[in-house]
Amino acid sequence: MLGRLTSRDTLYTISEPNNFSALNGPILKWQGQLTRLQRKCAYELIASYQHKQNHLLWAVTGAGKTEILYPLIIEALKNGERICLAAPRLDVCTELYLRLHPLLADEVSLVLLHGESQQLYAYTQFVICTTHQLLNFKEAFDVLVIDEVDAFPYQQSLELQNGAQAAVKKQGMKVYLTATPNRRLEKQIKHGKLQASLLFSRYHGGKLPEPKIILVRQLAQQISHQQLSLKLKKYLKKWQKQQQPFLVFVPQIEKLLIIEEIIQKVIPKAQGATVHASDPKRSDKVQQLRQGKYQYLVTTTILERGVTFKGVQVVVLFAEHEQFQVPALIQIAGRVGRDAKQNTGDVIFVASTYTRKLKKAVKMIRRINDKAGDNHD
Repeated sequence: MLGRLTSRDTLYTISEPNNFSALNGPILKWQGQLTRLQRKCAYELIASYQHKQNHLLWAVTGAGKTEILYPLIIEALKNGERICLAAPRLDVCTELYLRLHPLLADEVSLVLLHGESQQLYAYTQFVICTTHQLLNFKEAFDVLVIDEVDAFPYQQSLELQNGAQAAVKKQGMKVYLTATPNRRLEKQIKHGKLQASLLFSRYHGGKLPEPKIILVRQLAQQISHQQLSLKLKKYLKKWQKQQQPFLVFVPQIEKLLIIEEIIQKVIPKAQGATVHASDPKRSDKVQQLRQGKYQYLVTTTILERGVTFKGVQVVVLFAEHEQFQVPALIQIAGRVGRDAKQNTGDVIFVASTYTRKLKKAVKMIRRINDKAGDNHD
């Protein structure tokens, strides 16, 4: 990002040239259509853009938040303005880049910036980057969209939040995207300091899968003996037979290999791997799951949000662990059923005790589904 700095170093900024021409032709080559509820959110975003007001898009996982942004992106680029789409995690940034790059008109310059990016910095009208990279910018963007605004490390870092604020022009606009807003954002909405759009329906009309709880009183001991509960084994064998991909979430890196070994014993014909934030082959492994070369990944929370796998099923082992807070559990459940043709699936929480946190996660998912039923498209 900035490299090693000492008190002897001086940082300089230059004025934003913003020398982009207004675009008249088609800007996004997207052939899809927004639902009525998605259009409503998109119109509200445009209204906030016109009034230079910050805006929160609070939408359930699988609601189509990226697509809802398209009219705003088109409007800003059409007006010759500079836009940035940032997210705390590089996997999310990479996925956004892969989705948007083929859709943008050739006249729109785009760069992807993160710690492992092979692209060199270039002055572009559209930037997709991690929130760490925003520290390199000062009053650079007319529109800054921060995806997964409640995710680690952005939510816990005042430095990153201040960096995001500094990266927007004084008359610019910030858009926050999340399925699980924190209390600070909810408070701003309540006091009228932040415009908000709420969408609890998934784009295909399906509901957020409700987790099934498997209680194993001696879970840690069972795992140490390289065993799994009979119920979980049945799910693994079912998924293998039906050739369904699945993710197994664990709270700690140290548990990855032993869980992978146990899965190999239960379904030896299935190919899989482990993945975590520091894994240099993380992106390749994710791609192999998408391509069907792997049937499963055993993962930390690095894949809890912002990534999509068609037809995926999910297991959370040690779901009561402090690493899995309520927003994380909801996000993990949201990996399942995202495709219109495969809008249901299994979400399994395996825990030694049915804690208050697990009850709250299940209750919130039910509440989201109830609200989705109230305003179904």
